[in-house]
Amino acid sequence: MSAANLQLAEMAIGNLSAKDRQSLLRKYQQAPEAPPERLLRRAEVARRLSSSLRLVDLLAARGALTRIRLPGRRRGNGFLESQVAGLMAGGKVGNQ
Repeated sequence: MSAANLQLAEMAIGNLSAKDRQSLLRKYQQAPEAPPERLLRRAEVARRLSSSLRLVDLLAARGALTRIRLPGRRRGNGFLESQVAGLMAGGKVGNQ
């Protein structure tokens, strides 16, 4: 934060009542929210599973992976990283 911005913030805080200052402190001292779960593109899922794109499509069609529509895309889909990790831990996917 620049010195000018810091000075403005100090002036704004100085004009707040004690109750309002406590309210702001509680708001910003709360634990941060967990980041949203990571989405993987189809090619990344195939690479992690050491398989083809077609197998990723088959897994999605059979319900083993859930397609999540990417915002702002017509055909863009992603897959939850936790689901891919679960498949990898199960050992039922890949060139085996």
